Amino acid sequence: MTNNLLYFLSPHHNRSVIAEAWAEKSKLANWSFISSSWDGVMRDPLSIKAMQEVNIDLTTKPTQQLNNVLLEKASCIIAIYDFQNDPVPPLPSRFKNKLVQWNIPAPLKTSIDDIEKWAKYQEVCDTIAVNVKDLEGTLNFTY
Repeated sequence: MTNNLLYFLSPHHNRSVIAEAWAEKSKLANWSFISSSWDGVMRDPLSIKAMQEVNIDLTTKPTQQLNNVLLEKASCIIAIYDFQNDPVPPLPSRFKNKLVQWNIPAPLKTSIDDIEKWAKYQEVCDTIAVNVKDLEGTLNFTY
């Protein structure tokens, strides 16, 4: 029985959809997952390619904008953004008590060419996978 919602957010939905996909592969019992963007939706083909390397298909995931109704329903909100290069998520203060922030580089803003951007997406994919894995103990214990 699913009774908790974990809501992943990122500026353009690339990193949050990666987190959602990894969370769906996790052992988080009684959780459902959704992801969205707070600063305009854009799916970078390299984010899709990075996840295809680990046999996860992002092409079937819809792109979504920030949704206040889902924020209300969420048990936990994880904002994934580059603290140096991305805007801060525009969340009302009432959501701050369930907000977790992950400082994950923005491949589109920190890469000088496509090869470097590709390598950064691979790193981002791996980093998010580790962060999601770390959630398994925390969320199953806390909520």
